[in-house]
Amino acid sequence: MMNKQSFSQLAKLITRSNHGLRDPQLMRPNRDWRIGLVLAILIFVTSAVWSTKMYLSYREASVEKTDLPEEGVVVYRASLVEAALSTLEKREAVHEKLLGSVEVIQVPEEVPQVEEAAAETESASTSEDVIREEATTTEMLLSDG
Repeated sequence: MMNKQSFSQLAKLITRSNHGLRDPQLMRPNRDWRIGLVLAILIFVTSAVWSTKMYLSYREASVEKTDLPEEGVVVYRASLVEAALSTLEKREAVHEKLLGSVEVIQVPEEVPQVEEAAAETESASTSEDVIREEATTTEMLLSDG
């Protein structure tokens, strides 16, 4: 069994030797900050170099205007125009014929406003009658009780 003296000797041995328990220092803020700054600077410099290269490569480019062939004069062809007009006239005749055969049914408008007003007055009078009847029955019950 270990006593106080052997325990203290073991502790001295561990603390005096370099091979003893060490602090592994997994987190080193200075090192992490330096690595982060170096990476940020590298990204910035790389993007600046790439942007400069792209600018210089397209700086000399110019837009060239290509000459489009001139379109010829439009030729008026009377036969095509007359054929198109006759087709449109036939369609119009068929359309008019279809519209002529349709019967339009006119529905007379009913006047619901008058009926609604009458219904409101009837419901108001009936509700007043119901209230009066309830009041009289309540009075009768109280006087009997």
